[in-house]
Amino acid sequence: PTCWRFFSPTNKILLAVDDSAGSRGGIRLAAMMSKAENAPGLILHVIPYRSGSPFPALAGVANMPMSQDKDVSEAAEKLVQEFKDELEKQGVSCSTKLKDGNPAEMIINTAKEENCDFIVMGGRGAGSFSSLLLGSISHKVLQLSCLPVLISRPCGNTKECAL
Repeated sequence: PTCWRFFSPTNKILLAVDDSAGSRGGIRLAAMMSKAENAPGLILHVIPYRSGSPFPALAGVANMPMSQDKDVSEAAEKLVQEFKDELEKQGVSCSTKLKDGNPAEMIINTAKEENCDFIVMGGRGAGSFSSLLLGSISHKVLQLSCLPVLISRPCGNTKECAL
């Protein structure tokens, strides 16, 4: 069995976002795909769990979702709203979701849960050698997702990438 339905109508396009230039460039790609397929968009931002604490007394804090931090949560809400406003300005109907957890896993799981047919996301180009050209999260999504994944690379002209 195939994971992706070839030549069937597109239900929804997931735009996984962070505050990178690659994600901001993905707005244009997601808008073009959504309009061409007459499919709504879903904007997803994943707030990762805190990484381990070097202090034993704070070990329990290490596994707490960062979304419990009011500043982090407010910044995430503002970020997805900016993306939503821009997509709607381009004539695309969309909704938003914020999730906690491992970003790559949450992107893949949300795409399945929401019956999405494509994933659009940015590629940062930072991280280990194996993900030098894409970014570790986009690299992992490409490896593990059975949906088509379109990576928006950061562009050199910040005006073109800006909202």
